[in-house]
Amino acid sequence: MLEISREHVQNIMRLELLAQQRETDDQIAAFEKKYGCTFAEFEAQINAETENFEHWDDYLEWKAAVNVRTTLAQNLTELQYGNFKITG
Repeated sequence: MLEISREHVQNIMRLELLAQQRETDDQIAAFEKKYGCTFAEFEAQINAETENFEHWDDYLEWKAAVNVRTTLAQNLTELQYGNFKITG
């Protein structure tokens, strides 16, 4: 039987979360570059403009990326402090 330590699992999960975080950061940076503003600024813009389907689609995708980024940061913090449970 293969034995894997809790620390090993923690390190693997940390690397996975960091990779996902990098991918999400790149996605957010692409939107910031495309529109020349932050998500909060873009959100204010989209609420003030007439309906633009491309902007609305980008807004939804950008908002999802911001939410994923927040979740990943929370998960990394939990992992760092050992607040996780190995199941299965």
